[in-house]
Amino acid sequence: MIMNKIISILICCFIAGCFFVSCEQPDIPDVPNYDKTEILTFKVYNRDKEEIGTPVILSEEGTVTITVDASTDLSNVFATCTLSSGATLSPSLGGYQDWSGMSKEFTVISASGKRSKSWTVTFKTK
Repeated sequence: MIMNKIISILICCFIAGCFFVSCEQPDIPDVPNYDKTEILTFKVYNRDKEEIGTPVILSEEGTVTITVDASTDLSNVFATCTLSSGATLSPSLGGYQDWSGMSKEFTVISASGKRSKSWTVTFKTK
């Protein structure tokens, strides 16, 4: 009888210990791979899913400039980009958007969350 109580207590302690260890928030190490805030690629597509424009990414300035034909309709285009490993973009690029204002501001946040960088994406006509 006493042995059953001891075993029950040990099992409960083991389960409780597993629960507390599994709830621990891992800290992403402060290593260069997780602290980058770069836009590596940027692509833009029209309604027909054809890639439009020629992007130029200037990392030090935090700019992406996409040159498009003057006749390009920017009121409904789909943009996508590739970021540094684990980084996030705010606001996110989702679905078709109106880029006729020619410029938008974004923030890239590193995977560790310790760094951020402002980026300006601008369309330019040729």
